[in-house]
Amino acid sequence: MRVSMPSSDAAMTRRDYRIPETSGEVLCEPGGEAIAALLEANAQALAAARVDILGRHLADLRAEARAQVLAAARDHARRLGLVGLTDPILLEGGPGAGGRPLILSGHQPQFVHPGVWLKYFLLDHLCRRLDGAGVNIVVDSDAVEAVAADVPAMNGELALARETLVETPPDVPYEVHPAPTRGAWERYLDRLRARLDAAGASFIDERLARFAASAAAALDGAATLSDFLTGARRRYEGGPRRYLEIGVSQMAATPAFLRFFLHIALDHARFASLYNATLDDYRQRHRLRSVAQPFPNLMVEEGRVELPFWVVRGGRREPLFAEPVGGALRLLAPDTVLLDLPAGDPEAALSDLRASGLRVRPRALTLTTFCRLCVGDLFIHGVGGGRYDEATDAVAEAFYGIRPPDYMVATATLWLPLGSPAQIAEERNRLNRRLLDLQHSPDRYLEDPDDGQRALIEEKWTHIRAVEG
Repeated sequence: MRVSMPSSDAAMTRRDYRIPETSGEVLCEPGGEAIAALLEANAQALAAARVDILGRHLADLRAEARAQVLAAARDHARRLGLVGLTDPILLEGGPGAGGRPLILSGHQPQFVHPGVWLKYFLLDHLCRRLDGAGVNIVVDSDAVEAVAADVPAMNGELALARETLVETPPDVPYEVHPAPTRGAWERYLDRLRARLDAAGASFIDERLARFAASAAAALDGAATLSDFLTGARRRYEGGPRRYLEIGVSQMAATPAFLRFFLHIALDHARFASLYNATLDDYRQRHRLRSVAQPFPNLMVEEGRVELPFWVVRGGRREPLFAEPVGGALRLLAPDTVLLDLPAGDPEAALSDLRASGLRVRPRALTLTTFCRLCVGDLFIHGVGGGRYDEATDAVAEAFYGIRPPDYMVATATLWLPLGSPAQIAEERNRLNRRLLDLQHSPDRYLEDPDDGQRALIEEKWTHIRAVEG
């Protein structure tokens, strides 16, 4: 395994992240001792920050958010039956997370490729090495669309085939979709096994059997698709691991997150103006033509402003809007008034918001802003997140007057031992050359030709000599 290390320059060139091309290669920036230095630099920057969020000093809000997130993550571990797979130091009854550095990562609860899975093992490793506590943010607020795996398949030639476990209509988040039935899961496994057997990839059978057993155990007590996928992965990883899991849906229900949300919602016009201007500048600097990259601008129309959050209702995820109405802040879905909050009394507004049960969820930018600024000491991104959080930093700095703590980026490339793309292409060319040779020179492959075959061979060469003159 090869690891690419960062340069000595502390400022990373974020758009230079490259996914490794060779199987077994790992990208980790920064790496080595620079990670501990980054963690310390982040702690110093946060301690020196002079920022208030809805009347709460950032240091106080971080203490609240950390305690609330860890408590919710412990509850989640108990509910999913993951206590035995979690380092006791993170659980009640042990020494607790205490003042340890809090390291975070996150991803949707999908069947992930090795580059994403690496982040979970890196999270565990860093927490042990740096005496930290870890939390993985399960983005169960994201739309499912499909839970599928690309598996080796044989259809005339070796290829990848997509086998789908779950498909949903648009905007159905993981947090509301039920876990698959045991029958649906078993049928899915049967399709996977058939594909692998046909592709000559039976060496995966033992690992698939272990994952299948982990998933079967996760089905017990899994209320949602996210619960099932998270429980299956954690059981397959084994343990105990030095990190907890928390869904965005649980994190977004904490009082600390709702304070973070309301701070933006009450200042929605200024936030949207800064957000859109910052993203326009980002696209211009990086010559991005798509208005959706790295994120779409927020809609501003006749006093109504799109917020960088979702609302989950009726089993769907919808955009969330704000507008001033008299002395109130009105929150709206595209076709419905959801809630009026007293704009002049933030604490009363926060109390009303909590009592309403409105299921507010962050979008990508506000999710990582909350995690990095208000919760953790270090965030582990993949390549995609590492690139788009350059824009996150710019928006956060414009709005809060402080740049969020820096992050690290990690990913890996790891292929099944079926040959690399270059090796497969070379093997295909070799076999094509051999087929051509078999067609034009079959005599080369006759070990002991009989009299009739020798006569045909001699006739062939007679014609060749005649043509060549």
